[in-house]
Amino acid sequence: MPKIYYELPTGERYFIGSNFSRLQQRADNTIANRVTTGSPNPNFGPHSGWYKSWGITRSILNGICQANGWNRIDSGARVRDIELGWTGRGEFQPGAGKIEPHATTNNYASYLGRSLAVPPGMVAVLTGKLPTFPSTRNGESTMTSGEVRYWSICGIDADPLSPMPATTIHEITDDDVVIDNNRNYVIAYSRISERPSNANASNGVTWVDWGTQTEVGLLMRWVCVAPFWRFAYAPHEHQLDFSHSDWAGTLYDSTLIGQNWRNGFMQCYLPRVHYMTVQQFQSLGNNLTAEQVPVWVDSTYTHAGPAESQLGIATATNFLDTTSVNSAANMNDGNVNTAWSSAWGQPTTSATIDLGAVKNISAVKLYWDWIFYAKDYNIRVSNDNINWTNIASATNENGQIDLYRNLSGISGRYVQLQLLNYNVGYYRLGEFEVYVSDCNCSAPITSIIDTPASSTGSFIYPNPSSGFVQVHFGNAEVGDVELFDLSGKLIYSSINIPEDSFIDIRDQAKGVYIVRIRSKGILTTHRLLKL
Repeated sequence: MPKIYYELPTGERYFIGSNFSRLQQRADNTIANRVTTGSPNPNFGPHSGWYKSWGITRSILNGICQANGWNRIDSGARVRDIELGWTGRGEFQPGAGKIEPHATTNNYASYLGRSLAVPPGMVAVLTGKLPTFPSTRNGESTMTSGEVRYWSICGIDADPLSPMPATTIHEITDDDVVIDNNRNYVIAYSRISERPSNANASNGVTWVDWGTQTEVGLLMRWVCVAPFWRFAYAPHEHQLDFSHSDWAGTLYDSTLIGQNWRNGFMQCYLPRVHYMTVQQFQSLGNNLTAEQVPVWVDSTYTHAGPAESQLGIATATNFLDTTSVNSAANMNDGNVNTAWSSAWGQPTTSATIDLGAVKNISAVKLYWDWIFYAKDYNIRVSNDNINWTNIASATNENGQIDLYRNLSGISGRYVQLQLLNYNVGYYRLGEFEVYVSDCNCSAPITSIIDTPASSTGSFIYPNPSSGFVQVHFGNAEVGDVELFDLSGKLIYSSINIPEDSFIDIRDQAKGVYIVRIRSKGILTTHRLLKL
């Protein structure tokens, strides 16, 4: 490396250097492969999505809390206090105190991560859609534009007690990934001795040697540099801010990237995590597509998961009474403590989920009351709510959780429980979950930032949302806001509200809404998805 010399008036020259011998010795050190065969951490199960990194310190603190299953509200507040005192950084700090710095990144790079375990005999699979990127590996003379400048995903030794913590175990970059005509991918991780026979590029699969450790931290990097490499789905700070996207943030919204499904902010561009045995993966056969990989659903997880049925409409043929505590909407609200209750003494009835369009159905999960459950029933699907196809039948069931997973070749818009016989008196169903494997990303509903913040353009955040939506007016201090449903009915209206005001949509039905904003005489319209 070049040396900078200092020279005294007497002609003596010297340079200021450091002794790197100890660092060099550590860098040159080698250790034996770490071999661990532990069980997966239940706090990173089928419901867990990805977590945005807002700095190494923050990520370590958040990871400790998540790994132990600690309450986010209480431990998140503690994380904020510790980091503010330790590094002076936080979501409400000015300037550089609230941007996403890392020892290995710059302001163009964003990291998403999560913990994942692959014990012997198991395969972890990621499916999703790969953004476009410039081809640079083979000496191309021109770097073309794309949705990202660079994308990669690696596995690191996340054990802080490891002899070499944060060591990279495996990594693939954008042009290593096998994609189909829709840019969808299937990435399979397993130990080298248990590589599935169909996990190869000729079958549309990118296979990666997981290594000898059971649990590894997956770290995904997105690099966007405007104006040539900019993307509305990228998880950068101008689209996913500190307060909403950080696990310990005061306004954290898990629906953005924290859930393991394709209906958050990044849609299909957020990898969906699947988990299965080597035999189950091999049974999928050859020429795989992302939509053929079954959704990871497990009956041991007794709280509601990110099921696509939450975005649908639930109906039933009858009810115990007309109060809201027994309504059909309770069986797809993502809360197992609310329930639909049928009419007393009528064993033959039905409950239906309308998914809104024909979907590829991968799993159905039912949360029954421990007394008022169905003993005999059929599950059937339909494209038109008239002609039905039976996909499963139950006889003499015992309630609690019934799970039908790894369904193949089944599609439909409507999924119905045809109830035939109850245990006692009536039916009480806490949740009617339907999981779909579709991987069709549409154009963004709206970028969280539709126009640069320095212009007069307005935007809403977060989108999709399940609770509060923040309204921004660009460089205006006040503005007018209206919220309409798709029929054109005005739901909410307010004039001269201040910048950063919130719209409360918690009581609105799930679906698409129109937000109309007027500021400085400019009218903008945005589509909003209520989850």
